[in-house]
Amino acid sequence: MKTVIRSRAEVVFSGYVCELYERYLKGWGKLQMPTREQNNHRRLETLWLNFELVGQMRLESEADQEAGASTLMPAR
Repeated sequence: MKTVIRSRAEVVFSGYVCELYERYLKGWGKLQMPTREQNNHRRLETLWLNFELVGQMRLESEADQEAGASTLMPAR
């Protein structure tokens, strides 16, 4: 993991918040989106990025957003 963290390449990790990622990816950008597991339990999907996003990310269509669908949002 340390090799990837030190890489000059743009890297994205996807997963759920855990101690390991929080420790090693401290200082990385973080985006989160509410999701549901197969058993319909709520989860918070997280993307950690070692670069700044340029422009706006859109995951759903405008119709989905108007209907109140979840969108990717910066982590708090």
